Amino acid sequence: MPIESTWLHDIEYKGDEAWTFSEIKKYWETHTLRSIGMPSSAGLPNAGMSLWAFLAISTILPIVDPLELTRSVQVLNIIAILVLAIFVQKSVPPAEREPWLFSVALVSINPLAVLFSRKLWPPDILPFFTLGMLVGWWYRGRPWGAFLWGVVGALLGQIQLAGFLFAAAFVGWTLLFNRRGVHWLAWFVGSIVGALPLVPWLIALSTSTRTVTPMQIQNPLSPVRHWLNLSLGLDLPYSLGNNFQSFLAYPNIGGNPTYLPMAVLGVIVIIALILLARLVVRFFTEPIQTIWFFRSAESSTALALNAAFFGYGLLLIAMLRPIYLHYFIVTFSLPALSLAWIAQAGTSRGRVASVANSRRLLAVLAVAQASVTLLFLAYVHQTQIIDGDYGVAYGSQLRAPVR
Repeated sequence: MPIESTWLHDIEYKGDEAWTFSEIKKYWETHTLRSIGMPSSAGLPNAGMSLWAFLAISTILPIVDPLELTRSVQVLNIIAILVLAIFVQKSVPPAEREPWLFSVALVSINPLAVLFSRKLWPPDILPFFTLGMLVGWWYRGRPWGAFLWGVVGALLGQIQLAGFLFAAAFVGWTLLFNRRGVHWLAWFVGSIVGALPLVPWLIALSTSTRTVTPMQIQNPLSPVRHWLNLSLGLDLPYSLGNNFQSFLAYPNIGGNPTYLPMAVLGVIVIIALILLARLVVRFFTEPIQTIWFFRSAESSTALALNAAFFGYGLLLIAMLRPIYLHYFIVTFSLPALSLAWIAQAGTSRGRVASVANSRRLLAVLAVAQASVTLLFLAYVHQTQIIDGDYGVAYGSQLRAPVR
């Protein structure tokens, strides 16, 4: 995706990113392999795979500076999108293919997806692995598919701890609603193989004095909010913080604010409301067909969306820990797919105009999200110092190191 390489010097580079690059550089100087990764918000360190994945990349690509290593994250995300498109064309049934194709387009230009593909951060390489798990799960009735599902599912949590919950959601949801025909033995063997790299991490935890952060009741709507924000690309305050208001007024022309991002974000919200309203109308006119569209165990698309939205969301709530937006990076294209799926669910049978309107709405949504992404990148490039999670762009740190 060309947009991802735009102004590469403007990438985020804070504590976590610096830690990753420093550890990669240190390994090639000492050849000493760490058994665990960086600390997590839960109080436990991430597994070593969260660092080893970057080590594997660094054996192929140069590690002269953080930019080159960050470019590898971009490449992995681009590969994931390309493979997703091939998977959709080859594996998804024709009746379900269009929403998947729209999800490919939306995840390619979503401002938050682009933001997370431009960071030197373990969660940001998850989409590549998530796609591997989805492909294996899709062919779960075949030994190779179930084995791949088991291997990659076990690896997800080793890159980011929330990945364990995401993988568990697919296992649990499949056991509840579509367990027949699954090659469970191959899945089990794959899971054991995928879990082998966990051994050093488990040994390190057994001798560690670290404490887990206290449990606390979470807002049950948090997963829903993060899912919607990620699918629509709305939660830019997550990154921009106190600069979000300034971004909404961007760009200034002749000293006057244009409020272009505010207008485009407004269009995105309106489209989301229209899609929801159409779904509600169809529910009241064709309730059984609408419910079946979302709950059919015969549809792998519906099953995957339910596992990711309901299964993963419920496990996050049950974790009794704060639920952050970046926990949903592991869902990859599924939030975007849910929008396209809702658009298709909101159409009535035999009404060509309704189907055409769904396509128009999704096309406008894609253009709007691409516009927000370009405005976001341009704003960061111009501003450089963001009073929020983004911080100081890497290029500016090189020119004037921040103390």
